[in-house]
Formats: sequence, C-alpha cells, structure tokens
Amino acid sequence: MHPNQPLRSLVEAGQFREDLYFRLNVFPIELPALRERVEDISHLAARFMFKHAPKLGKTVNSCGPGVLNTLQKYHWPGNIRELENVMQRALVLCENERIELKDLPPEIVARVTHPDIKFEKNRSPFPENATLEEVEKIWIRKVLSRYDGNKLRASKALGINQTTLWRKLKAEEKD
Repeated sequence: MHPNQPLRSLVEAGQFREDLYFRLNVFPIELPALRERVEDISHLAARFMFKHAPKLGKTVNSCGPGVLNTLQKYHWPGNIRELENVMQRALVLCENERIELKDLPPEIVARVTHPDIKFEKNRSPFPENATLEEVEKIWIRKVLSRYDGNKLRASKALGINQTTLWRKLKAEEKD
C-alpha cells in the first residue's frame, strides 16, 4: 500500500477496511501539495521563523536575498513539515538577524540555483533562429532571475559593469 493513495480506491480494491474509511471520512478536505501553492510558501516560512526563533534564542526577523525565491522554487516533497524543518535548521545555523542562503540545506539551494539550461551536442537552449541580441536578452533575464533581480550580483556574474547592465535593461524596455 502506497502512503499517498486515495483511501476510496484502497477500499474498492479491498486493501483498506470500509468501516474504518467511513469513520475517517466525516468531512474530507482536499489540500493541494505545497508545490502547488507557491504563494503560501513565504507566509508559512515567516510563520515558522517567528514561531521557532524565540524557542532557539534567536532574534531573526527576515530573510536575505534569494532565500524566499529559493524556497518558492523548491519542489517540497515533504510538504509543510519539510518547510518547517528547513526553517528550524536555518534558524539554528544563521549567525545574524536574518536567514541567508548559506543557512538553507545545500541540497535545496543546489537544486534551485543551478541554471536549468543545459548545453547538449547539437541542441541550443535558445530559440533556433535567435539573434545574438535576443540570446543576450534571454541570458541577462536568466541571470537576473537567478540573483532575484539584484543587478550588482547579476552584473558580476555576467562579467559586465553594473552601468552596462542597466543600459542593456533600459534598451530592452524601449523595444
């Protein structure tokens, strides 16, 4: 028996007691997985932070750049319990008054912050007929997204001056 199977189908297959099913099924509530409720992640993370920080003797009251974006992009196979555990761990590890990316489990940060663009032989991650200018725009947006819109960090990652990045973004807005 798989732990996440609907009980009704297990009753019909004779793998779960029907009388017990009816005792449990007073008022069924369908709750989507956390990964399907991305908008709830920041609220839940804040709630867990404020719930557990005093218990751990911490005065943490915010998250640093990229933390909420990383939490929102993660798949959350363990749902809300996993998010609460991650926030507790981050609180234990944080060294100042805000949770930083370095305080999150490396397996979560690694899955989210690595670019999902893969260069394979004879395959481009960009549209086939894209011009160099279009490829540049796509790549700049990708890097900006990776750094949550932080233009200074994005410009460093791109190897260009922050003024150059600003100028390219302005030119893109005019198009």
